Amino acid sequence: MTAYTFGPFRLEVSERRLLRDGTPVTLAGKAFDALVALVEGANALQKQDALTDRLWPDIAVEQNSLQQCVSLVRKALSDATGVEIETVRGQGYRLHAQVHAVSSSSARSPKAGEHTGLAAQRTHFCSAHDGARLAYATLGNGPPLVKAANWLNHLELDWQAPVWKHWLELLSAEHCLVRYDARGNGLSDWQPPSISFEDFIADLGTVFDAAKVERAPVLGISQGAAVAVAYAARHPERACRG
Repeated sequence: MTAYTFGPFRLEVSERRLLRDGTPVTLAGKAFDALVALVEGANALQKQDALTDRLWPDIAVEQNSLQQCVSLVRKALSDATGVEIETVRGQGYRLHAQVHAVSSSSARSPKAGEHTGLAAQRTHFCSAHDGARLAYATLGNGPPLVKAANWLNHLELDWQAPVWKHWLELLSAEHCLVRYDARGNGLSDWQPPSISFEDFIADLGTVFDAAKVERAPVLGISQGAAVAVAYAARHPERACRG
């Protein structure tokens, strides 16, 4: 297994962990993948199209998805001497850093009780009943828990938000948390054929199917509460008590 060191950082690819002076740095799924690509191609121009294809193979994504990922990487690497991400307008990105490949056998093991779920999120895409693209993610292990989407969610950026981070850690501690971005925001289709309450209910069912969840509790917060209740009332065979 290989790890990389650059500046004050250690990037452990197989462990999906970024350390800064030995301290874990939070970096969400696709942003972590973007950092790996930039580190592996350090000091060379990484083309936008190539990065997008690597991060989202065979999936059409919004143009700003890559920009958002790079923005998160920049935030994680901020103020580090000798480490800089250059934007080559209209072309791509270049990581300026002295990168060294090292054996990951000496990688630090997580401390007892340390949560490493931020990097372990697995993001997927599926198609809704009308063809709209929906992004969903799974996190943690254990019995499934499905969270109905609410407005202004973002599967990756939510990890950076103090409103959601502690909830995601708590909900995934003993469950496989399944969550998704509602149509019209986040990583899901920003311009779906329609946006209605019936669409939201159908999308929740689509995510159940795509994530291969036969039966699970459904968590509804804010706008998602009405969607969760409506889905549970219509499909009691799939929604159960926690």
